[in-house]
Formats: sequence, C-alpha cells, structure tokens
Amino acid sequence: MATDMGSKKEEIAKVAGRHFAKSGFAKTTIRLIASDAGVDPKLVMHYFGSKERLFAETLSLPFDPRRMSGLLSTVPTKMWGSTLARLLYLRSPKGLPVEVLEGVIRAAATHDEATQVLREFYRDNFFGVFRQLNLPNAEIRAVAVSSVLAGFVFTERVIDVQSLTSTSKGQRQKLLATLIQAAIDS
Repeated sequence: MATDMGSKKEEIAKVAGRHFAKSGFAKTTIRLIASDAGVDPKLVMHYFGSKERLFAETLSLPFDPRRMSGLLSTVPTKMWGSTLARLLYLRSPKGLPVEVLEGVIRAAATHDEATQVLREFYRDNFFGVFRQLNLPNAEIRAVAVSSVLAGFVFTERVIDVQSLTSTSKGQRQKLLATLIQAAIDS
C-alpha cells in the first residue's frame, strides 16, 4: 500500500512539473493537476500542502542538484561546462530539464511565491553543489552558472531567439558549455 501511495505522489509531481513547465505557476491549478493525475484535489493538498510546496518539489524532478556535485567530481574541472550543458539537454524518464527550467523561469518572473520557492531551492540545493566541489567563492560561481543557464533557457525557450539564427542544437550546446566553463573558471 505504501508503494502505491508513493507512486501516486510521484505521478502527481510529474503531472505538476509538466504543467508548471508548459503554463507557468500562475496558470497551473491544483484542480488541473489533480484531474490530469486522476486524483481528487484533496489528495494533492494532502501530499504537498500547497501549490508552492508542489512547485518546489517539481524543481528537482529531472535532475537532482545534490547529485550534480557527484557527477562533476568524476570528470576533470575543465569539462564541467560541457557536462552541465549536456545535462541541460539530456532527456530523462521524468522529463527534459530545459522544459522544467523554462517553467521555473516563467513562474519566478510572474509570481512572488514562485520566486520565494526558487530562492529557497538555490539556498538549500544549488549553492551546496558548488560548496561540495570546494570551489573558491562557491556561491558567486553558483549564481554566475545559474545566470548563464537561466539566460540561455530564456533566450532559447521563452522568447526563441535561436530560431532567428542558423545555429544548430549542437552549436548552441557548445556555446553554452563555453559560457558555463567561463563562469566556473573565473
């Protein structure tokens, strides 16, 4: 029975993640998530307590930032930018990280509660990745890498500037890797 409850919670989170990515925080409702997950809205609230907490839970579905430091520690520092750029485009069973980042950016730009959840996510997760890697000025580097990622996702997914160019996905990924690596190395 506990397994069924755990899998139902995971299914709700997956559905919510897709809605947050596609429609943003403000347009995603508990009723819509519940309907698409095939559950009562009360069950969504039972598992997550609020829309904000549900949003926070979906932030880590495609990739867990705490595992990122373990992954990065397996490759030379000079390859961290390319590794993170590949992760951004990597398909996983739980979704595409760039789509989740798009939803997070849209939500944080338009909704104060989503902004606060994202700030907490950074404080509790993303900054720790760079601390674990023993980088000097870890938090500043985390902000720099995040700025590159957010800017890239914004221009590629939100306003689609890349469609105005003749660059391929591979070229964009290589450029992103270079920019991330510069933020790590500086």
